[in-house]
Amino acid sequence: KVIEDCSQAIELNPKYIKCIQRRARAAENIENFELALEDYSTVCFLDSYQPAYIMAADKVLTNLAKHYIETLPPSIAELSKDYVRTSLNEFEDDPIFNSTIINEIRSTQPDSPLARAYQAYDESRFTDIPSLCTQEIELSISSPYKLQALLLRGSFYLLMGNYKEASDDFD
Repeated sequence: KVIEDCSQAIELNPKYIKCIQRRARAAENIENFELALEDYSTVCFLDSYQPAYIMAADKVLTNLAKHYIETLPPSIAELSKDYVRTSLNEFEDDPIFNSTIINEIRSTQPDSPLARAYQAYDESRFTDIPSLCTQEIELSISSPYKLQALLLRGSFYLLMGNYKEASDDFD
């Protein structure tokens, strides 16, 4: 009702800042982020880019981006290359990226799922890594790299926000 009333008032006076702002807040409350962003952008333009309006627009834009990402299929919602590398580089002695172990895996088992998982990492195909690690884990109970695969898969589950799966792998 608020959006409807404000829309009618805005039709009569397109520069009615308080009404545009009111409609933006109402749209934000019902999670119509597109309309809220449009209205906050209009208010910013009309009212000399006041910091409060810029912050409101930024908040709505963040919510809009989150909503958009949640609706993407996992294959499209790829992890950012910079995010992954920055996050994983925080751990200097992390065994999942120990070059000696990686080189050993690549030389002794070049066609193994774990070797392909490291190749996927090199090519920034991060969403492929958990399934390749799962293949390595299920390959054989006696796989010498099963713990390595669990740790790598758990790390990527963690980065992807799959906390329960990550916790299961780390246990």
